[in-house]
Amino acid sequence: MTVHVNEAAWNTLSSADKDKINKIIGDNFKGEKIEPKAGHDEKLFSNPACTTACNVAEGIATQACGSLGPIAGPICVIAAHAAGEFCRSRC
Repeated sequence: MTVHVNEAAWNTLSSADKDKINKIIGDNFKGEKIEPKAGHDEKLFSNPACTTACNVAEGIATQACGSLGPIAGPICVIAAHAAGEFCRSRC
């Protein structure tokens, strides 16, 4: 599936930073890919075990984003949150 991030913010990143963010998200969210786009849908979730797994994956990805620079790091965190939201939408 695809994780949406703000296109304008994404386009400010270097190819190397984009690759790092894609790897962090893909490693923590079963191969999810980043797609620059304006906005994304939020859905409610109901499975507590699934929700917990998504929260843990989001937390690990967010922590890994801390290894990136001052521009890529915050965009990576946004992508991690978007991936977490997407994951929870599937619960």
